[in-house]
Amino acid sequence: MWFPSISTILFLQAIWSITAIYLTRRWLHHMSYLNNESVRFSRDFHAFSRNDYPFWPKTSMYFSAIFLAPWRLVTVLLVLIFADLSIRILQKLFRLKSLSDSHPLFRKLGSQIIKKGCWVIGKCVGMTHTYKLIRPEPSSHPQIRFRPEGKTAPIAICNHSSWTDIIFLLSQRELGFVAKDGIRSVPLVGTFARFMQSIFVRRESKSDRGAALQGIFDRLEALKNGGTFNQLLVFPEGTTTNNKYVIGFKKGAFVGESVKVFGLKYSGPISISIASISEIDTIIAALLNLKIQIEWFEIEGVVENSNGLEPELFAEEVRKIYVKEFGFEPSDNNFRDREKFESPFLSPILSTPVAKEK
Repeated sequence: MWFPSISTILFLQAIWSITAIYLTRRWLHHMSYLNNESVRFSRDFHAFSRNDYPFWPKTSMYFSAIFLAPWRLVTVLLVLIFADLSIRILQKLFRLKSLSDSHPLFRKLGSQIIKKGCWVIGKCVGMTHTYKLIRPEPSSHPQIRFRPEGKTAPIAICNHSSWTDIIFLLSQRELGFVAKDGIRSVPLVGTFARFMQSIFVRRESKSDRGAALQGIFDRLEALKNGGTFNQLLVFPEGTTTNNKYVIGFKKGAFVGESVKVFGLKYSGPISISIASISEIDTIIAALLNLKIQIEWFEIEGVVENSNGLEPELFAEEVRKIYVKEFGFEPSDNNFRDREKFESPFLSPILSTPVAKEK
């Protein structure tokens, strides 16, 4: 059996190191548009601007590119493929027509596969977290009621900054999502989304968004009639922010009587937020990041709409929890503002975009 000599291994390592450094330099140059004043200090779109690029630890990013990123990428792909195949095999064994079937043992085994898989992916990209269970003072939020007695709600909510939100939350809880319709057909990821009994929506028109709201109504009605579903996680902002602000909440998650409230805050020199950068660039940033530090908040029990508020008003009262209890800043930006803010400078990977003054 042939084994490469030490000199061959060193030569290949040198070639890879040069290649990794070159590609990382190109990518960092591509991301240099984040230094533009209109990206870093936007007054009109403060919920989406970011000021972390000057503080990126370039040396450790080159180290990660050479020694960590290749193994991280391979490990993540292998975990996704293994989880996908495992769930499909279980579907065949139980002779189920749909991945969203409510067969108890199928759901239990598949949920554990996804939960453990997301835990491995999180550890692979350096996720660490602290957990804070919060019981707010009722007097601080007089329009809503906190029920800490272990009660659950069919809908959970969380602020949204990155795809890492989903990986982390799935490593901790068994959840379904309100997801973009295109996710359904994405290899590997689409399998997990369908298994988790997600609601798929298109967002191109008002009628599409109305269909999302109807999907939530139908889910709540099915639960009342004895249906079994994963707790549905909704990102009520409708888009991702820079993880410093919370923008206005859409009413869809608040049409029921109660919600479960989570919050996620990230810290570290490299922001994992999708705000101002593409999803592909966020994946690269995660691969080059030595550690992703997460502060996970949970309101004990559930939050109830005890005063019968309209969904819009209930949503606003719950948003105040993120400001008073979790430490986020409120913003009057909305999901359409993100499109206006990013359109001048977001472009394909490895190009050199130039941000325009706003």
